[in-house]
Amino acid sequence: MYKQASSAVPDEFYDEDITVDTMETPRQDPRDTKLRWLVCLLASFLVFGNDYCYDLPQALESEIQKKFNVDEVEYNLLYSVYSLPNIFLPFIGGYILDYFGIKVGILLYNTLIIAGQSLFTFGCYTENYTLLIVGRSIFGTGAESLNVAQSMIVSMWFKGRELSLALGISLCICRLGSSLNSYLSPIFFDQYQNLGTVSLIGLVFVVLSLLCGFGLIRIDSKYFKNAEYEASEKIQMKDIKKLPRNFWMLYMNAILCFMSFFSFLNISNKYIQKRFSLASTVAGGLIAIPYSVAGVLTPILSTFVDRKGKKASLLILTCFILAANHYYLGEMPNCFECKSIILPLIIFGVFFAFYTSLLIPCVSVIAEERIVGTAMGIVYSGQNTGLAIGPLVVGSILRDETNIMGQYHTMSMVLGSCAFFAGLGAIANWWYDKRYNGGLLQKSMKEIDGPERKFEMELPSYT
Repeated sequence: MYKQASSAVPDEFYDEDITVDTMETPRQDPRDTKLRWLVCLLASFLVFGNDYCYDLPQALESEIQKKFNVDEVEYNLLYSVYSLPNIFLPFIGGYILDYFGIKVGILLYNTLIIAGQSLFTFGCYTENYTLLIVGRSIFGTGAESLNVAQSMIVSMWFKGRELSLALGISLCICRLGSSLNSYLSPIFFDQYQNLGTVSLIGLVFVVLSLLCGFGLIRIDSKYFKNAEYEASEKIQMKDIKKLPRNFWMLYMNAILCFMSFFSFLNISNKYIQKRFSLASTVAGGLIAIPYSVAGVLTPILSTFVDRKGKKASLLILTCFILAANHYYLGEMPNCFECKSIILPLIIFGVFFAFYTSLLIPCVSVIAEERIVGTAMGIVYSGQNTGLAIGPLVVGSILRDETNIMGQYHTMSMVLGSCAFFAGLGAIANWWYDKRYNGGLLQKSMKEIDGPERKFEMELPSYT
């Protein structure tokens, strides 16, 4: 994972114009200055536009279906094609970043993002559904790759337990992008009555995020001239057979939970309109709730999990909370212009905050240090497998508009069952960890770092 930086800072980390008196005053590692928090903010807003545009279809589902005359399967395909390339990308993405470097990576991936969102926007203006599909696929390839590059930048600039806080802040800002889209896009459509214009606004956010990328490139060039970033999610095929059995339990857990959670959010705007007779603008404001709750709670819960441990038991609780929430939604009565959906949406946000704080730390603990990159890449692939399959399953369930209320109930039961089986897998993972790993997942990071098991935090290589 991440290696603690040496106290001796290589000369190539510094530009000549910031040298004071090297004979008398040792030069300070820039990662020990407040500059690292500027980097954290720039890296967070680097992917802000991606998160804003990711859920554009969700915020405008009814309008897209009406404009393009597509059913639920064809609508949900806009999410599946976004994730489909990213099932395979972890197997090569790390090598691409290693080969081209972080600076070229930022420019390359942003180019893909802008190209994809531009095609999507053009498709909205010309009412060409094929362009929407192609644009989303290209957009997804660039966006998810840029997320990996962003995590590498943050990891390079933050050390030890402070890394959890930096990643938590980053996720909080990213979720703000999703929340803002859910709230603003229906309002913009009400004002302009044009899908292309609303998508064009998303494109503007993407371009603004690129400006943050230029800022990161400038800082990186100034302070880390010859540094080499090493992708932390790079899969080594020879290491796959070395992964422990309970890793594959976590892998399946990721597939099922991402299917269960995101497949609902993808159709949530129309769902709220149909079941609770609310306008799309009101529904958009409500959908911002889970993202906002997750954004606020994730940094707090990440710190709590690091200090207290209990990862395996909390993962069980988290999965069953998700399952119960889906079952509750399925049995909740329909109502006219009411907002009883608020509580389930808050619970979805709590689930996602906990899950984000638990999954990757669990993987990093149970996998051997030298194969953590392979483990992370495979889990990342599993997440996107769930994100690709789930929308197609939901689209198939909701295909018949003549009985949409009954199908919403069926959907809740199916998605709840996905989370329920994930919970059973989490119980198996807890038992395996207790039986064969001495309850390692239940320990705090301080205990794991102790003499019983030295868990060295490594920063990406900069030699």
